[in-house]
Amino acid sequence: RTVQLEVSVLKPTDFDNWMIAGEKSTAYRLFCESVYQAAGGCQYNMVAPDQRKALLAALPLTEDMTVLDAGCGTGWMCRWLHEQTGAHMVGMDTASAALEIGGNQAAAKGAENIRFVWGDILSPPFPPATFDAAISIVSLHAQFFKQLELPVKSLAGVIKTAGTMAIFFNALISDDSEKQRLEGDKTHLAEALSTLGLPYEYKDLSESDKGFWLACRAAMQELRELFIADGIEDIYIAGWNEAEQALDDISSERRRRYLYLARIPD
Repeated sequence: RTVQLEVSVLKPTDFDNWMIAGEKSTAYRLFCESVYQAAGGCQYNMVAPDQRKALLAALPLTEDMTVLDAGCGTGWMCRWLHEQTGAHMVGMDTASAALEIGGNQAAAKGAENIRFVWGDILSPPFPPATFDAAISIVSLHAQFFKQLELPVKSLAGVIKTAGTMAIFFNALISDDSEKQRLEGDKTHLAEALSTLGLPYEYKDLSESDKGFWLACRAAMQELRELFIADGIEDIYIAGWNEAEQALDDISSERRRRYLYLARIPD
């Protein structure tokens, strides 16, 4: 039994419905606690615990910095980064209900330095050079954007000179003839950054990616009956299919995951 449903291609309203259902589900909460090894609500950012540590190490944030999370969902990463670093966080997404959930959860924790704004990555609603840094967690898809230069340029435009973009990116191919596109300096994102004259470095997270999806599959196996009892079997099926596809792509050498750090030049 299969469904064609992935977070990366969902319409904002569909994503809203998914997240609202997930927030109410005991099964999804337990799934998130198992896979992400952190309590405090559901997560949709696809960032494993060791990848979060890699982000903190690569992007040292301080309490006097303001950071944009482009494609924040319900804002779990905004809250976590604020708790870890004290940085002022702004979450941006096109899923309105997700933003409302994020705002309510931040308010419940008394987090005054976290706010949420509706906005599209192609036209972020901020003046130029607003942020010290920005993160994007699997929001930039070569499969979704015909030209990655457009969203990357828009995101870079709201970051201050000498600021940083931290981008989690999945390099995917459908044919062995494209295998060079899996190399960190030859992915679609690397090409876009080079075209825009943005110096960058990257960290290969592919082994972590495999472990993440194995953990997802194991947790879903364990919690299957509870997902069904919670009335969100569609989310279970979609998540299972996504995990199986990711693991198949990894074993077939059609997928690699990277964390890119791109600097805004003077």
